[in-house]
Amino acid sequence: MYLDFFGLKEAPFNLTPDPRFLYMSRRHREALAALVYGIKESKGFIALTGDIGSGKTTLSRAFLHELNPETTNIALVVNSFLSDLELLQSVNHELGLNYQTESKKALIDSLNEFLLRENGKGKTTILIVDEAQNLSIPVLEQIRMLSNLETEQCKLIQIILIGQPELAAKLQQPEMEQLSQRIMVRAHIGPLNKDELYHYVRHRLSVAGAKINISLTPAAQNRLYHFSHGIPRKINLMCDRALLAAYVAGRLEIDARMMAMAEKELELLSDPHKKNWLPALDFDSKWQVGTMVSAFIFLLAFCVWIGAHWHKAPAENASAPVVQLADATVTKPTPETVAKKPTKPTPTPKQKAITGIALASTPVPALTPAPTPMPQPVQDWTWDDNQVARVQDPELAYTASMLTLARRWGYAFDLERFRPLDKKDVQELNLPRIFQTPQVGLACFESTTPLRSLLFLDLPLVLSVDAPGLQLPPTVALLGTQGETAMVGDPRQGLLKKIPLADLENCCHSIQVIFHDPDRFMGLTIGTETTALPALCTFLESQGAWEGTKPQDGKYDAVVAAAVSRFQEKNKLPVTGCVDGPTAVLITVKRETSERPRLTAAK
Repeated sequence: MYLDFFGLKEAPFNLTPDPRFLYMSRRHREALAALVYGIKESKGFIALTGDIGSGKTTLSRAFLHELNPETTNIALVVNSFLSDLELLQSVNHELGLNYQTESKKALIDSLNEFLLRENGKGKTTILIVDEAQNLSIPVLEQIRMLSNLETEQCKLIQIILIGQPELAAKLQQPEMEQLSQRIMVRAHIGPLNKDELYHYVRHRLSVAGAKINISLTPAAQNRLYHFSHGIPRKINLMCDRALLAAYVAGRLEIDARMMAMAEKELELLSDPHKKNWLPALDFDSKWQVGTMVSAFIFLLAFCVWIGAHWHKAPAENASAPVVQLADATVTKPTPETVAKKPTKPTPTPKQKAITGIALASTPVPALTPAPTPMPQPVQDWTWDDNQVARVQDPELAYTASMLTLARRWGYAFDLERFRPLDKKDVQELNLPRIFQTPQVGLACFESTTPLRSLLFLDLPLVLSVDAPGLQLPPTVALLGTQGETAMVGDPRQGLLKKIPLADLENCCHSIQVIFHDPDRFMGLTIGTETTALPALCTFLESQGAWEGTKPQDGKYDAVVAAAVSRFQEKNKLPVTGCVDGPTAVLITVKRETSERPRLTAAK
């Protein structure tokens, strides 16, 4: 019902064990690693337990998808209410063997021949029993006997028991001691924690093909966690009904009220006394209630339709062509990588790869101030029409803003590679170090000087701000200026917001300066040996800062330090004698050796 409204390709919160939707929390990763280890090392017996709805079956299906069918045979038993004879018949049936006999000896002999034959071919045979907590003691004992099928070197069959915590309790019984001792690998899947819950929801929406951002307010997340206790199945039930409530309301954001409605519905379904309120009415009353509900839904849908189409009416009679919302945000893409002087040629696009994250030097349109449109919801880690990297989590705004600045310099990261990463993994990425690799040649340093004092550089900047009144995330990208107005790229809303420069300066507490440093001048100090020294000396000479003989050994000596100090003093920079961040960026600006993005339009 709500798929088209949210731009989904399929239902994101079905209860089927589809391995594509498996969210790998820390506990799930540990459990999967235990399964892989147990099979790879031929441990013989593995037990995987977990609470009801914690994702055991889905994890096991994902594990099966990782196995090579050319080297693995799988016997999957999902009906655990079996006798010991029926278990043997099920195993043989799964492996394509004769199972239509009631002789346990014949069944085991047939299985043993098959296992010896497959072992000779180098193939592994795995028996997986789901819902194993339902197995009776005689059936568990029969499974233990199957583990006796072995050669002198290895086990012929690997057995995985998957069940609820009751399975672990059953294995602790005295009569199960022999079986318990044979279980060499044990793993348990617990509930998701609060942070994982948020990423679980985002993951399932992404897999379902969400092309717009469907967000949960913090209060909604708290209510969801309180109800579900981090159990994926309960999360799915709640979110499915909350999406329906958001659809009826015509909203892309799920709030606590919608979660409360979903919770109430689930309570009615689970409590037979609460859900009998409608049958208690007489026939006429039921008809009246049904009619009122139908009328309300029709009226609500009609209002949503009117709201979505009302703005189109004047445009049909207008003489001027309608400007699309995306077109109002930014000028049409131009061939240049960054804003440039008209006399210089267009740089050739390049393909680059940095530490496993693919980069492409793609065309980036020049910034043109325009009216601020309504935000356009998009999927996390997506480049929007303004070439702003989009995320919804404010804690990821720093990474997104840094990537936005890198794109202004012609390095467009493949954002799809960020989508499967946990928030912690993204936050631990050392982007300044990645930028400074020779493949990229960007340098980065942090400054706490007033924003206005850096505007003369005419470079886009990454700003750390504390501006709840301006409705900005903790980090934004300053992409343009027009007089006393700043154009700010917001990673959450994707807008080029127009903000008074004075307001932005008041709330800015630190600045990341990113610039092109192909010769890697930044960081040079006395004693450093570098092949870039001749280029530095030539630049200092062009600035009238050089005195004395140029070094021939490529070593940054006292003479070079003195020239750098004179350059710093002349340009009112802190005199350090080394090429620190402010000095290196000023060298880049003055050299003009490459095209660069600008805060102001090219003259």
